[in-house]
Order: sequence, then C-alpha cells, then structure tokens
Amino acid sequence: MARKRYGEDDILRLIREVEVHCSRGMDVVSACRAAGVSDKTYYSWRRKYGGMNRARLSEMKSLEKENQRLKKIVADLDRASNQGGGLLSPKVATNAAMFLGRLMRR
Repeated sequence: MARKRYGEDDILRLIREVEVHCSRGMDVVSACRAAGVSDKTYYSWRRKYGGMNRARLSEMKSLEKENQRLKKIVADLDRASNQGGGLLSPKVATNAAMFLGRLMRR
C-alpha cells in the first residue's frame, strides 16, 4: 500500500480534528484512527506543528528558507577560505556556522 503524503495545511487540519475528537471524550488512538492517521504520526506532527495556525506556518517556512540561504553563504565563504582565497579565517567561518546552527535550533 502506498504511503500518503500530507501537506502542511492537511496536517494542521488533521491535528485539529484529532483534538476535537479527544475533547469529545475519545482516546487519542481512536481519534487518530477516525482521522485516518496513526498515533505515532499524530504525535510527531503535534511536536512539529502543534499550536500553529496558517500564519505561523508560513512564517516558519520563510525562516527555514532564509536559514538555508544563510547556510549556503557561509558554506561558500568557508569553501573559499579553505581553497586559499583568504576571505575568511577558519575561526570566523566556524563561528558563523555555529551561529547559524543556533538559529536553526530556535
């Protein structure tokens, strides 16, 4: 059986649907079964998307895109400094990479 891929809007809708079933007295496993997802999938989605609305989801996506762009810039600069270009010292490139890593964890 092929796996179904859900988009972010679908995931938000399914999380909300499971929460509504649970508020009406169903346990989580039954609510997930009624929504058509496994409880493990529900918990992983809730960890990642829980408490979000569409506006926060689009903000998260734009931040992820910005982080990818910044990581690419640092990687390019690091590569240039390692090839003898002398643009960045290895210490500066390492500090920039650590800063981006902290941004990604937020």
